Amino acid sequence: MTKKRIAVIGVGNLLLGDEGVGIHAVQYLSGLDLGDEVDIIDAAVPGPSIIYMLEGRELSIIIDCADFGGRPGEIILADSKRLALGEFKGFSLHGISLDGVLALAKELQIDVGHVLILGVQPDRIEVGIGLSESVADAIPRVVDLVKSEVTKALGKAV
Repeated sequence: MTKKRIAVIGVGNLLLGDEGVGIHAVQYLSGLDLGDEVDIIDAAVPGPSIIYMLEGRELSIIIDCADFGGRPGEIILADSKRLALGEFKGFSLHGISLDGVLALAKELQIDVGHVLILGVQPDRIEVGIGLSESVADAIPRVVDLVKSEVTKALGKAV
């Protein structure tokens, strides 16, 4: 199976409240038509294996819960280049930091293309299914941001 140019990857744990926001977002996105060049991936808790989901893509957008000190439901869009410079330290892929994943890919000479991280500030991370109201309310904005970035990458509206 040939990989598509763009990957939208949701990570998280549905059993820990807002920690599952990335999974909820890709479940919503999978019902939309983003075109034939976009893979929507539910990665759950991938750890370093996410490298292989990123490999060979022009663009990957990772959606995850991220505690960056914002208001619950606030969204941050971070570029992997800024992450590599140490601007954002709160992004973790559940067992390894995202900057660690990108450094490992570079060390292994694996081309992961351009990576964007869409982080949503959680309200609660505790055992329980479902998102808090503020994080659930952020899903439409997450979807709009994903559609905007995919449109830019493809050069056509989705």
